[in-house]
Amino acid sequence: MQTNSPAMKTLLRFEEQSLSKSYLDIFDQEQWPVLNVVGNHELYNFEKDSLYKSRLFKNLPSSNKAYYTLSPYQGLKVCVLNTYEISVLGELEGTATYDVAHLFLAERNPNKDKNDPSGLESVDRRFVRFNGAVSKEQLEWLSKELILATKQKENVIVVAKKVLLKFGVVADLQYANIEDGYNWNGTKMRYYRSSLNLLQKAMKDWKQK
Repeated sequence: MQTNSPAMKTLLRFEEQSLSKSYLDIFDQEQWPVLNVVGNHELYNFEKDSLYKSRLFKNLPSSNKAYYTLSPYQGLKVCVLNTYEISVLGELEGTATYDVAHLFLAERNPNKDKNDPSGLESVDRRFVRFNGAVSKEQLEWLSKELILATKQKENVIVVAKKVLLKFGVVADLQYANIEDGYNWNGTKMRYYRSSLNLLQKAMKDWKQK
């Protein structure tokens, strides 16, 4: 189904209403602090603009694109990135933002199925449809926040849906209870069960360097 078709637009409106009337009611109870991060699974179901303006990001300016900072306590800053700011996911076909993301992906992934990284090497395998990217503006914003934190002698935690520093460990909770196996195309072993041990070893090795 075309994402700009009347049927899809109706579906998106229905989903947005469902989002605001059910799941978000839980967060409105404010029984605990919640940090919301945009990922591909949200954008499979909701349009970006509606998601950004939903109650999930109610404390942010309406112009914000779901990247922000918060300070849980003095001396600590949390920078939340939106690594899907540039992505075809959650965009309506024919819009300027969709066209930018579509062209970016088309120039880097020649496969007919843009979810397929076949033929791409090393870090270029990231150029697939289910991935995303940050804008130059977002990187400049992050740079300013880090410089400010350095001046104010704050510790910083950077949070994002996509991996920023890779240890070769699968930390996604959806894999926490499955046996060791291979990646989606069967070319690389993934050690789900021993991921915690691998992370501890990686941290130990890193400290020694």
